[in-house]
Amino acid sequence: MLKINTNFKKYKIPLVLSIFWVGGIFLFSYLTYIPTQGFAADGSTDQRTLMNIKYMQQMSDQICTNTKENKSKQLIDIRDGKSYWVTKLKDGHCWMTQNLAYNGGGTSRGTNCSGWTNDNTVAQYCSPGHTDGDHASRGNYYSWPAAMNGNISATGTVQGICPNGWHLPTSNATAKGSFGGLTTAYGAANDASGSTIMRGSPMYFQYSGVAYSGGIDYVGTGGRYWSSTPYGSNQAYDLDLGSSNATPSNSNARYLGNSVRCLTLTTTTNLSGNGNDSEELFPDPNYPDDPDFPPTVLPDSATSNVAITVSPVISIDATSGMSSEVDFTTVAHGDITATISSNQKYQVLLSTNQSTLEQSPIVPNHNIPMITTDTTITPGTRAWGIQKTNATLYSPIGIGNNKVLFYESLGAESKTITFPVAISVDSTLPSGTYATEVIITATAN
Repeated sequence: MLKINTNFKKYKIPLVLSIFWVGGIFLFSYLTYIPTQGFAADGSTDQRTLMNIKYMQQMSDQICTNTKENKSKQLIDIRDGKSYWVTKLKDGHCWMTQNLAYNGGGTSRGTNCSGWTNDNTVAQYCSPGHTDGDHASRGNYYSWPAAMNGNISATGTVQGICPNGWHLPTSNATAKGSFGGLTTAYGAANDASGSTIMRGSPMYFQYSGVAYSGGIDYVGTGGRYWSSTPYGSNQAYDLDLGSSNATPSNSNARYLGNSVRCLTLTTTTNLSGNGNDSEELFPDPNYPDDPDFPPTVLPDSATSNVAITVSPVISIDATSGMSSEVDFTTVAHGDITATISSNQKYQVLLSTNQSTLEQSPIVPNHNIPMITTDTTITPGTRAWGIQKTNATLYSPIGIGNNKVLFYESLGAESKTITFPVAISVDSTLPSGTYATEVIITATAN
């Protein structure tokens, strides 16, 4: 067995900023803190509800907790601009009530699932079509590895292919955010009446059918929705709906193309909300260029406890917990995450001063080279690479001062970006620990 340990350090990366001359004092245009807007008199708690936000990525535990049961609104996924109905359901959590249609997580099989392979290890999806605001829109079909966004070893709360702030349901009936918890909350038994409940208002689960090598089948007669819970090495649990069943913990082969619904968990179950009945958008400093959001107004009170720190840096917190043992029959997977806040468009570039994973001390020919073109990482070869956002293949990163673009924001934002890492080895590589360092740089765009 080969132990691979990739170490990624934390960085504070300078961001090139516009400088304004005001009254003889230089002021940098980046504010590291802007006060939270809400209904609380002291501003200590975010008082927004689902009705006060615009984007999927704005959703949080607190916002969902503040929202009253059955409140529903269309939110936009900023990754591709598609919008989905979202509702605070009886289990106390906020669920998508429309099937996900994000193109990603694996290899595209087009609009009719042509080329779909019945291989439990392949991350693949197909996209027959999406209609904003239509509960009945089928959305995409994802194999389980694609629904997990390639991270099939993840456990607990798994984001998978969902937007930031959202995650896949589980199949555990006793856990928060599970299909079993949802069917229990609505009294949906595993029978025909339970199926009717799940497919009706306010959940709107669909008979979307499934995808496999033969195409798309069972549309109008059955529907399956992936959970993040594996079953053995070749199957995973899903919600299975048919004319006579609503099974919250059904197991199926991972290669099947199922639908996906995402949810945001709440720590505290509060079906009554916080009494905020406003349906207006609240100011959000993370979206300063969006004209739909009211401007953030700083208080003029002399007794305000709101502080503003002016700083010429953008802070990046980049981490990786990847420490895997792997042999030549498998591919090791991990993630680099970078949490970035900026009040302008920016780019994230990746580079390294050592393109090979090496032992310490370095031994000639005892290394794992970085890939040189966009490609897949397959078992039995010495290779490593990192996946760009919204990409299906792995890419090489820059070397030295030649940094490579891996992410570009659409505007000002505060978000956590995940870059999947894959590493494979061949049977001739001696056992040991192999490592390199990845440098993450953010620059104004």
